[in-house]
Amino acid sequence: MGKIINFFKRLFGIKESPVIEDAPKTTGRISLSWETESNQDRKKWSDLLTSIIKNDIALYRSATDIGQLHPEFKNASFERQVKIIGEFWVAMAYYESGYNPKSSSVDVGSVGNLETYSVGLYQMSGVDSAAKKYGYKYEALKDPLKNIEVATEQMRRQIGNAKLIFLPNASKYRYWAVALIGNKYSKIAEIKSRILKNVSQ
Repeated sequence: MGKIINFFKRLFGIKESPVIEDAPKTTGRISLSWETESNQDRKKWSDLLTSIIKNDIALYRSATDIGQLHPEFKNASFERQVKIIGEFWVAMAYYESGYNPKSSSVDVGSVGNLETYSVGLYQMSGVDSAAKKYGYKYEALKDPLKNIEVATEQMRRQIGNAKLIFLPNASKYRYWAVALIGNKYSKIAEIKSRILKNVSQ
């Protein structure tokens, strides 16, 4: 039967449209809540971040706890899902650095070695494999766009390995204390609250 159908399709020049699953449907740029009139550079932060999220959307959806970011996530449109994940990253930056790209701390590093310091929007370190992938060291990580690249690479690896956005404190894949369940510096409840507030605006 299939051969007959295909014969008539060829005979009458009927072409099948390719099936594209989860095709992105956006109406324009997606703004994020850290954007201000006084800091136009943050629009560039948003544009890079949302571009990366769009490319990685299938990976984010594979995280078993993705629904914790926002109660509407699973039934949300593609664009709204990108906004929700984007606001997760905005909240993370708020608690990691207060949106200060120059923020730097010895944290878990060595006092005499700047490359081991946590630096930038997401407090990334030049000795981490995610930073090494791009060849970014301490000074480069003060660039917010480069810091975003490294942070999203770190999360890409985390979800790939653990299938989680919020990790248990004891996880071997742990990175950001503010996103660790049971860590004394955890800000998970606050992160979720900020997402809910900023997605609704």
